[in-house]
Amino acid sequence: MIIKDFKKGQLVFVVYMYKGRTEEAKIYERYVEKVGRKYVYDDRGHKYIESHIIENGLYEDCETGEHGYLFNSEIKAKEFIEKDKLNTWLTCLRAYGNKYSLEQLRKVKKILES
Repeated sequence: MIIKDFKKGQLVFVVYMYKGRTEEAKIYERYVEKVGRKYVYDDRGHKYIESHIIENGLYEDCETGEHGYLFNSEIKAKEFIEKDKLNTWLTCLRAYGNKYSLEQLRKVKKILES
């Protein structure tokens, strides 16, 4: 997704993941206030930039605090959260050891490599 995909006044969705906290990821509705050459600004004054960090959205450009992720549809925002949860689940497979059989792990590997 690129900056040109956004238009002034458009309803957009901002995801805050709240990683490392007990809080779940949240989606907030915002409106595009301004679209520049480098940034998209929302109606709260936050600015977002294109980044390789996410596929279908923009990354909030801020120096401190929680970074937001801007999407032009709620579906893309929800898919971003789901993908993150699945990545976390896959990472935890190793931590919980022998819960899965060797055959199950081979099938998962085969699917992911195809």
